[in-house]
Amino acid sequence: MATFAGQIHQESRWNASAKSPVGAAGMAQFMPATASWICGFAKDLPPGCNVLNPNWAIRALVTYDKYLYDRTPKVGNTCGRMWAALRGYNGGLGHWNKEWQNAGRPSNLKLADASCGTASRAIKHCRENLTYPEKIVTRWQPLYNKAGWGAGVCDYPDVECLQ
Repeated sequence: MATFAGQIHQESRWNASAKSPVGAAGMAQFMPATASWICGFAKDLPPGCNVLNPNWAIRALVTYDKYLYDRTPKVGNTCGRMWAALRGYNGGLGHWNKEWQNAGRPSNLKLADASCGTASRAIKHCRENLTYPEKIVTRWQPLYNKAGWGAGVCDYPDVECLQ
């Protein structure tokens, strides 16, 4: 699906051995604690819990996205909910949930995004966290869709992401 391909592109540009300065590794750029947690959570992942294994990383990314999506409040529509899940992937679902609550639990994603930095997250981290889903959904997802990777979560005609 184009959304996941776009996310991997954003995370690592498909570099299986990518490493970030803060310790994230692999195509999906999992932090060590998240990788360890998902290995215990998702028993159907390939054995070895190896973030540098592309097969493991892609399946773990999709599994973790589903986990986040299932725990994201229904903000807007399917696309908006995935947008919020992607913010959770990038900066922690707990931060996003606190900011959403601080904004009065709006159903409009723009109002929820406007509250970034009002909870436990430092305001300096908001720019990256707010642009992360935007890059995936508006820049990379359409390119992967056009290249034949299938529809993305925000490609459907009745979907307006930020409503």
